[in-house]
Amino acid sequence: MKEIIKKNKLKNNGYRFLSKVFSDEIYVVFIDNKYIAISGFCPHFGGPLVLNENNEFHCYWHDWKFDVVEFKCINNNYKRSLKRYKVIELSDSLEVYL
Repeated sequence: MKEIIKKNKLKNNGYRFLSKVFSDEIYVVFIDNKYIAISGFCPHFGGPLVLNENNEFHCYWHDWKFDVVEFKCINNNYKRSLKRYKVIELSDSLEVYL
């Protein structure tokens, strides 16, 4: 299944939407000249993620931070990484595969 979003919906390099297919909040960001789509929830305890000023996905509930390249936790010894989704860039939109 895929979700299609318009690139112009990305404000401040980030956009969140609720998947119509799965009960997940998807977080799409444009960073390092590519689009990344992840689950908007921290795998540790389900807190909301934001992209902080250091280009890390940050969960403020327990101050956990995840790398935007490998999607692994960088400040705790935690084995699970962020759930990510495949993104295909089209001319004016993105296809996010769930």
